[in-house]
Amino acid sequence: MIRPLKVPEKTGFALESPRFASSAPMLVVGLAERHSFGAAEGIPGQWQRFMKHYAEIPDKAQPIPLGVSTNMDDDGNFEYITAIEVSKVSDLPKGLSQLR
Repeated sequence: MIRPLKVPEKTGFALESPRFASSAPMLVVGLAERHSFGAAEGIPGQWQRFMKHYAEIPDKAQPIPLGVSTNMDDDGNFEYITAIEVSKVSDLPKGLSQLR
């Protein structure tokens, strides 16, 4: 057994104020699934399923995938999309959808 770490109460680290930026709409292609805030443990498996399709997605604008949370409801459910930004949507691999 080891002794527990003692976390200092005050670290002296100050965060900068948030910065808001505007940009053109993003177009993403990805795998959309419904989750709840109380049971979001399915998201890692969703990433594994999405990455099997990653190489099949044409016209990638960026190489780094991203996660998008959308369509939240009053019951604590939301749609999570594991996605990649694309410059255009041509052929969607089966099971994937697009979002702007």
